[in-house]
Amino acid sequence: MRATEALLRSRRWLPRVASGGSAPALREFARLWLERSRKLAALRAEAVLHAGAAALALGLIAGMYARGLVLDYRAVWESTLLGPDAAHAVVTPVFGPAARLAGIALPDAAAFASMRATHGSAVAGAPAAPWLHLIALTLAGVVVLPRTMLALGCAAIAMWKTRRFALPLEQPYFQRLLRARKGGPARVSVHPYGSVPTPQATLGLQALLAAALGPRVALEFAATVGFGREDDAAPVVDGECTHVVALFDLGATPELENQGRFARALVAAAPATPFAVVVDATAFVRRFASVGERVGERREAWRAWGAAIGCATAIVELEGDAAVAALEVETAFASPPAAVIAP
Repeated sequence: MRATEALLRSRRWLPRVASGGSAPALREFARLWLERSRKLAALRAEAVLHAGAAALALGLIAGMYARGLVLDYRAVWESTLLGPDAAHAVVTPVFGPAARLAGIALPDAAAFASMRATHGSAVAGAPAAPWLHLIALTLAGVVVLPRTMLALGCAAIAMWKTRRFALPLEQPYFQRLLRARKGGPARVSVHPYGSVPTPQATLGLQALLAAALGPRVALEFAATVGFGREDDAAPVVDGECTHVVALFDLGATPELENQGRFARALVAAAPATPFAVVVDATAFVRRFASVGERVGERREAWRAWGAAIGCATAIVELEGDAAVAALEVETAFASPPAAVIAP
């Protein structure tokens, strides 16, 4: 029962924490923990419920035998709707398996009818010991044994899942913890396309990646590739880099034949390295600040482009508060880079 109470308390507490009133980190932990542990908690709850049903049946059996030691039980029956033949037809198949197992003969229709108690009449009934054995064997076969097997099965599966509890270790959060433990920084290879990033955009990208990957992050910028020149030279990614970023400008119209080929070439150069697409919206937003529809349409075009090549796209104003888009970058890095390779 302690396990059940703990489970119920956690399920009452965690959603309340996740809904508000606590620190954002605690709410995020509650959400992620419920998402990851839901199946395991359900298995544990099932094991407890099955074990409780088996224990209840065992308690009933023990109580019958304990009272039968000091009390004289007599077997009688009564019914408003069923006559002797109908009641005998119901009782026989219910206790038949236990009777055959224990070698106890069930009464025939006439003997069963003599056990009927009617209002205002005294019936001595039959000795109840055989019936107690039949009830105990029936409960054991129908409740105790199957529920015990189910409880053991759920407990075994829960133990197996506990020892193999799946965590998304490839995601940036866990990678950041691993780097913090090892003491090494995140080395990000940045590959601009179409336009050279401004110094302010470079600082914004540094802040964005620091928020997403941890404060110890080192950026290594490759030469900017001009529009339409993606086939001139294959991109080179240092083998010691931990992440790869393709940097685009929102002002450019996304094309699968140009930016798409460039992104695929980057992933092909380092297929096992986490990859993200960052689109700088600073200049385009400033230019069309009064035409919000134009900015929204271009953002949707880049998101559709990212979906077409199989990666998430982080669209952020690098010369503004770039750190607010850290979650988008983490999501982009968490996507499997191999998906970008296929045209």
